[in-house]
Amino acid sequence: MSREEFLQILGNKLSGFLSEAQIQSHLQYYSQYITDEVRKGRSEEEVIASLGDPRLIARTLIDASEASGSQGYGTYQEYQEREEPRQQTTPQRNRHILDLSAWYGKLLLILGAVLLIALVVTILSVLLPVILIIVLVSVAARYFRRR
Repeated sequence: MSREEFLQILGNKLSGFLSEAQIQSHLQYYSQYITDEVRKGRSEEEVIASLGDPRLIARTLIDASEASGSQGYGTYQEYQEREEPRQQTTPQRNRHILDLSAWYGKLLLILGAVLLIALVVTILSVLLPVILIIVLVSVAARYFRRR
C-alpha cells in the first residue's frame, strides 16, 4: 500500500466522525511520520506495514475522541476558555514533583535510601547497648527472684 492509499483510507474512515481540522491534523501527522521514517532509511511500504491497517487506526482515533467527551481536541482558544476559570479559583502553590524516571530522580531516591539506612543504623548502634543491658538486667533479676 502506498502513502497516498493509506492516507486516503484513513481520511475516508475519519470523515463524518471528526471535524475536518482534526482529520487534516491526523493526516498531516501520519504523512510526516512516514516521511521521517523514510528519511531514516526505511522503505515506505515497511513503514506503512508497521503502522498497521488505516481502518483500525481510524477506529482508534474515533474511539479516543468519543472517550474524551468531545468531538476532538478543540482549538487553543477553546482550551484557554475552559482552563481560565479553574486557574482563577485554584490558589497558587509551589509544587515540586520528583521525576523518578530521570537520572537525578533515581540518584536522589538512592541517596535518600542510603541516608535512611544510615540513620537507622546510627540509632540502633546507640540504643542497642542500652537495650542489651536492660534485657540482661531483667533476665538476671528474674533468675535471682526464682531462687
